[in-house]
Amino acid sequence: MMQPYKEIPADELDESIMLTKLLNNRIRLQLIYLLEQHEYNVTELSKILDIEQTNLSHQLSLLKTHQIISQRREGKLMYYRIDDPHIIETMTALLQHAKHVAHGKTCDGKI
Repeated sequence: MMQPYKEIPADELDESIMLTKLLNNRIRLQLIYLLEQHEYNVTELSKILDIEQTNLSHQLSLLKTHQIISQRREGKLMYYRIDDPHIIETMTALLQHAKHVAHGKTCDGKI
């Protein structure tokens, strides 16, 4: 007899798929990693990541649309920060897994 199971609600599944698509980008992953550590404005981020502000603004807009980051104005500058602590947990797990794979280890540290 088949065990009862619970499906992921469609809206949560769709948003999860969108999140994985958002994370499938080097610039956005670096942005999340940087903004986890500190709040930055566009000029600072552009210099750190060595990318044009137009491209950076587009990437920030995508992250903001999906409530990953938020912004605040200080004078003429807009500062960005992580808006959802869940993304930090997600990034930590993702980076830990990537480190294990990159170094040929299992989760328990064995090769």
